[in-house]
Amino acid sequence: MIESKILAGKRTMVKLLSPEWSRRLWKALYAVLPTVSDLGQTASNYLWQRPLERWYPGWSSGLFGIGAPSPGHLNLHAEGFLMHRIVHLGALTAMLLAGAGCSRKPADPPLGIDARLAAMAPREATILAGFRMDRIRKSPLYETYFKGRLPMGGETSREMMQFQEQIDEVLAAVTGKETMVLARGRMDRAAIETKLRSSKTPEETIAGRKGFAKDGVALVLLDGGLAVAGPRAQVEDALSRVDKTVALPARFFNAAQTVPADSSMWVISVGRLPGFTMPERGNLANLPRALEHVELATASADLSSGVRMAAAATCTSDEDAKQIHTLFRGMIGMARLSTPNDNPELLKVFDRIQLVQTGRSVKIDANLPADVIQTLDGALGFRRSR
Repeated sequence: MIESKILAGKRTMVKLLSPEWSRRLWKALYAVLPTVSDLGQTASNYLWQRPLERWYPGWSSGLFGIGAPSPGHLNLHAEGFLMHRIVHLGALTAMLLAGAGCSRKPADPPLGIDARLAAMAPREATILAGFRMDRIRKSPLYETYFKGRLPMGGETSREMMQFQEQIDEVLAAVTGKETMVLARGRMDRAAIETKLRSSKTPEETIAGRKGFAKDGVALVLLDGGLAVAGPRAQVEDALSRVDKTVALPARFFNAAQTVPADSSMWVISVGRLPGFTMPERGNLANLPRALEHVELATASADLSSGVRMAAAATCTSDEDAKQIHTLFRGMIGMARLSTPNDNPELLKVFDRIQLVQTGRSVKIDANLPADVIQTLDGALGFRRSR
């Protein structure tokens, strides 16, 4: 049982071991010995209808148990015989679960995410964001603040947003410093390819498919109104899962259950948040250091009649959550004091922001009507589209 728990950390150990032969040995042990810890997690996910990323623990543990020596070979006493039966029973259970996985459909992606986009999402992503463009286009804020751009993705999203009017859903995934954008919609593939050629975007074969690549960003249009754009290696990896039944990465699944299903946009960050560039002095200087202690963060916004926003962060300790709560309260207080005398309406915006800390959790809620948003132009990240 102890060696199973150690082997369950295979990915971490492979990164730490050196030289190459030691990494191969560790992978071989993982393949041969029973991985009971991983098997337990797989069984739990199966029973609770959570997404399953792999069935390998079931097959390896099952084959080990079936191949274990019989009591006669080991001359076992009663206690040993009982333990041997338990091993065989565990092996049978593992094989049954693994066999069930061959026909079990992964749980449907949460938040109405298109299953084809979920399958192509990078397995190692730490941030996942969704944008329902069909809903955002109906928002009174669309023309002013959202047309032609996404609030994340940089050059990758700019390539995709050229065709925003034809896109209904966007799924953006961040891995390290790289962003991949997946899209679904009613895209006119021939017209888009013609436009890309007219803009002198080089055509290339990417993972056996016709695509375009420029400045390290690859773009591939797929049948069924799908498109994928991002670093070439990530795009090639995503294309290997096209038309396959693959669940959304499991670490996002539970967090997504807490996000309102009718959100126009949402984001989930698992693990340490990415770094932020802040002033070296003042209250904001301490914010990046405080955010290092965030384990999980979610945010969502409903744009149907303004901005109804909800954000939450789970920290490593109550004290860390208290520090973040204090910093945000200070930021709101400073913003109040900085309100221009000729714009008193801005104070009503701050009245609508609610900040609450409970244990390790910090939550922010805001409900801002569309007419109130106009007073925020140029502040708090609200800027008009160019």
